[in-house]
Amino acid sequence: MKRLDLRLPVGPSSGGIVGLTKLNYPDKAVASFFKPASQKPPDQLIWKIFKESLIMGRYEPSGAPSNVPQDVNDSEDIRSIKIAAFDLDDTLITANSGNKWARHANSWKWWDGSVPARLKQLYSEGYLVIIMSNQGNVIPKAESKSLANLKACISSVLRQLDLPIHFYAATIQDRYRKPRTGMWEKLLDDLQLYGAVDMDNSFYVGDAGGREKTETRPKDHSNCDR
Repeated sequence: MKRLDLRLPVGPSSGGIVGLTKLNYPDKAVASFFKPASQKPPDQLIWKIFKESLIMGRYEPSGAPSNVPQDVNDSEDIRSIKIAAFDLDDTLITANSGNKWARHANSWKWWDGSVPARLKQLYSEGYLVIIMSNQGNVIPKAESKSLANLKACISSVLRQLDLPIHFYAATIQDRYRKPRTGMWEKLLDDLQLYGAVDMDNSFYVGDAGGREKTETRPKDHSNCDR
């Protein structure tokens, strides 16, 4: 797999209760609210926790086809899957609240204003877009506030992009935490991509390359993205 520059090559940055009938809700939204759960469309964002460790999210917008072939065993599709994988923090997004990490639906901003367009371009070029992140401060339990905050942040990011994207987050020191390969192997297993990835034209982008401090940037916090 190619190792590109550790930064995304996108260029410079750029007094009472109000009754429901009095609110300006679209008819469709009201109708959907009162529909039985069995009649509602499936959620576009599906979450799972694997082995009480790895958080996985899959966003599938309606009308946007996946770049994963239906049958990767088809001879025409072998080694044709191109993957564009990215770290999350300080690579795709950064905090806008003065905190180190963005962990709420409204606490983040794009690392660069052209990031969304670049990701959409990669999708249009046939890349499968993946986000792989170490999230050691998140407790992967259903009642966890840290998990709820992470989900809210990622949901906001993915709904803005509105592209088919898979999100993986390692929460403990195990085989799934970068730079170990567990997240990558789980992705291949989930999508049945063993032997189907075009490694020469796939890449990963992150900010933690173990680089020393220079006059223009601080020292990297780790080397987990190398």
